Amino acid sequence: DNTLVASNINDTTYTIDNLSPNTLYTFGIETDCGGGNLSVGYASISGRTACGIETMPWSENFDTWTSKSDCWSFLSGAYNGGNGTPTEYSSAWTLSSSYGTYITISGKALTMNLYNTLKYWAVTPPIEITNDDAMLSVDVAVSAWSSATPNYDDNDTLAFAISTDNGNTFTNLRVVNNTELNALNGEYTTLYIPVTGYNGQTVRFAIYGGSISGTSPHDNRIAIDN
Repeated sequence: DNTLVASNINDTTYTIDNLSPNTLYTFGIETDCGGGNLSVGYASISGRTACGIETMPWSENFDTWTSKSDCWSFLSGAYNGGNGTPTEYSSAWTLSSSYGTYITISGKALTMNLYNTLKYWAVTPPIEITNDDAMLSVDVAVSAWSSATPNYDDNDTLAFAISTDNGNTFTNLRVVNNTELNALNGEYTTLYIPVTGYNGQTVRFAIYGGSISGTSPHDNRIAIDN
């Protein structure tokens, strides 16, 4: 729909307030030629607004996504005990409505094939923490690539980290080691991760899947939801 934003602008710049976050807008400009006459046609420019800051309680089940959200960051790089600084914009985390024979997905989920030397991050939008005893909960399902029983080794890890500087640096919250991963199955198990000491701060959470170092000889699947 065409909406008149402003008229009688006599400057080369103009600020438009109260736009929705992560929304594509197209603006057109017409010249007032006087006498009630406007220019024929108009110049237009399009742009997407920045993502907003989410507030608690916040959840994401991925069901409304048609592709990976622009408000998340999907990166690669070593975890380094949660102190990694991923910078490469590449990731094996994918959006899936089904993932092999042995993992049950309701709706959609973020999934990853964990094998070899892969080291990949999925980072949430900014979230304002408003509680001294906040809790991060994540549903996790796993399997081997071609069988129901996962076979993660001690070089494989699923980890969760937090950033207070918009994803430039991270601090470890929890590492789920191979023994814990192998105790899970293709039905979702909810992991609960305390987030204490961040009340009043805006943070981003990271989900990391990958090898700790070197090459993992096994081939497994992970699905993340809710």
